[in-house]
Amino acid sequence: MADASVGSSGIVNGSLLIKRRGNWTLYANDLDGDDAPSGAVSCEWLGTQLLGHVLRSGKADGAVDAVITGGRTEHSKRLSAAMYDYQVPVFIVLQAIITEQGEQASATISVDLLKRTLPRYTKVAGTFGQQLDQLADALGCVWRILLDGSLWIGVDTFAAAAAFEHVLSADWRPGSSRLLIEPDAVGLLPGQSYSGPQGYTGAAFAVRVGDIKYCIGPEKTTAIAWALDARADGESGISQPLRAIIREETAQSRYHKPHAGKVLLQRPDGTLDVKLDDPDFSDLTSVQVRVPVAGAKLTVPDDARCIVEFEDGNHNLAVVTSYAVGNAQYAVALKGGRVDVGTIQFIAVANGVLTGTYIPPTGMGSPRPFVLGDVISLVGKIADGSPDISLPSAPT
Repeated sequence: MADASVGSSGIVNGSLLIKRRGNWTLYANDLDGDDAPSGAVSCEWLGTQLLGHVLRSGKADGAVDAVITGGRTEHSKRLSAAMYDYQVPVFIVLQAIITEQGEQASATISVDLLKRTLPRYTKVAGTFGQQLDQLADALGCVWRILLDGSLWIGVDTFAAAAAFEHVLSADWRPGSSRLLIEPDAVGLLPGQSYSGPQGYTGAAFAVRVGDIKYCIGPEKTTAIAWALDARADGESGISQPLRAIIREETAQSRYHKPHAGKVLLQRPDGTLDVKLDDPDFSDLTSVQVRVPVAGAKLTVPDDARCIVEFEDGNHNLAVVTSYAVGNAQYAVALKGGRVDVGTIQFIAVANGVLTGTYIPPTGMGSPRPFVLGDVISLVGKIADGSPDISLPSAPT
C-alpha cells in the first residue's frame, strides 16, 4: 500500500482532490487509528507533506474516517467588509483577507501581481473563499490552497510537470477529457501540463491539468486529472459543465443590470450610439435617452461616460439613463432668485433735474449717461443659482 496518513493514523482507503481554483480536500474513508482526528493536522500523501484542518471526522462500528481541507483554519466564518480607494496595492487587500482568516500567503505568489494597484476596491463581507473569488475575478486570476497549507493566487502558466514515478494507465484514451495515471508520488498538480511519463514513445499529446484526484487503496494508487481544453474558457473539467448550465439558464440576467459605456455620437433625432465596456456587446446604435424632466431635450457630447440599461430586461430596449460627473461651472437658476441688472448712479444738477450713469452687470464697456425722459434697455445677469447642480453650457 502506498504511504498516506493523517497524523499518526494510516489511510487504508481514501482520496485527495486538488482543485485548480479553491481548496484541496482529503477524504480519509478508512483510518487505521482508534481516535478521530480534529483541528489542525499534518498529513502525508505519497511522500508529500500536507497541512490541513479537519472539517468532519468520526468513528462508527470501529471504523474511523475524516474529511480534511487545506489551510490552518476552518473557512466557514464570515470575514468583514472594507472599502479601499486611491490606487490600493493588491497586497494590502490580500493581506487583510489572509490576516483576518488566520492563514498564510505562499512565497511563490508573483511580486508583480502583489504590486498591482486597483483604482478602488470594495471587499464584500463573506467567507474566505468568497472574498478570494471576488479578488481573483477582479485580477483575472485563480486562487488555491497549496498542499503545504499556504494560499497562492495568480495566473497559471501550464509549465511542464517535472518527472515523477508513475505509469500511464492502459485505460486512458487520447480523446478523453480525463487523464488516467498510476502514480507513486504527487507529481502532477493543477496548472501544469503533462505529455507522458519519462521515456514515453507513443503519439505526442499534451494535457493542461485542471483538477486532479489521487485515490489510494489496499492494492494500488490511481489518479484522474481533468483536462482543460485550451479553446475553452473554464476552470476545470468538473466545474465547466456546471458553469455552462448556469450561464445558459441565467443568460437573460445580464440585461437586468446597468452597463457602463462611452457615447460615440448623438444622432439628429437625439438618440445615441454607445460603446459598452463589456466586450461581449457590439456597439449599440440609436439608443434612446431618458431625461429627468418630461419633455426635456438633452444634448450629449461625444466620449461622455454613460450608463445603459435594458428596460424590462429586453435586449432590444436599451436606454441611456445617466452620465458621469463632470466639472460644469454654471449653476442652474432658481425661481425667485436674484438678477443683477447693473447699477444706475443719479446726480442732481438742478431742482427736479437729474442726470445719471448706467453701468451694465458685466462691468464692461463705458458707463452710459442719461437724463430724465431717456429710455434705458437693461440686460440682466442671473446672480443666484442652485448649490446642487451645474450645467456645462456657458451663457450667451
